Amino acid sequence: MIIYSNYYYIGSIHHVVSVLSGACKWLLPEDDGGVKRMPDIGCGPGNSTAVLRERYPHAEILGVDSSPDMIEAARKAYPDIDFQLCDVSTHRCSS
Repeated sequence: MIIYSNYYYIGSIHHVVSVLSGACKWLLPEDDGGVKRMPDIGCGPGNSTAVLRERYPHAEILGVDSSPDMIEAARKAYPDIDFQLCDVSTHRCSS
């Protein structure tokens, strides 16, 4: 896996997270404490999972992806969120 570290890439990631945060306010219900668990299937490097964590701070958030490289990147970027390597099409998961 190649993660680019140039300014354009870093700037675009911040833009994506900003857009996702705004979209969550419109697409996902307010956090009234009723959401207990929230999976992020196909979480990639964890950016969308981090947005879910922000939106639902009291819920159990789980990021799932079939790419070991993406799970590794997500765990490094967001160590306080649980990420699991899993191919949901075959239901084969590992910790």
